[in-house]
Amino acid sequence: MPPDTFSSGNSEQIVRLKCCFEGRVQGVGFRATTRRFARNHGVVGTVRNLPDGRVVLVCEGRQAQLDALRGDLRGHFSGYIVGEDCRDMDPTGEFTEFLILP
Repeated sequence: MPPDTFSSGNSEQIVRLKCCFEGRVQGVGFRATTRRFARNHGVVGTVRNLPDGRVVLVCEGRQAQLDALRGDLRGHFSGYIVGEDCRDMDPTGEFTEFLILP
């Protein structure tokens, strides 16, 4: 099935988002919390630490799902996130679940 539809027959467009978060985002449960929030919103993708101290999130879902995920992260980690660089990308459909990568 093409990446712009859900197998359930929902024709809402799927979008891909890549975000790099800066601040105190490693060693505070950021990745595990991101996975929990993503799964709660039905978002698939990955989250991983970068060597420079940032965390990168790459995910796919409907726009409303991705907005809800970002809102949850901003709210939960408001005292930790000092910068966020997010970019929309073309979806690939490569993800089937949400995973924490090393």
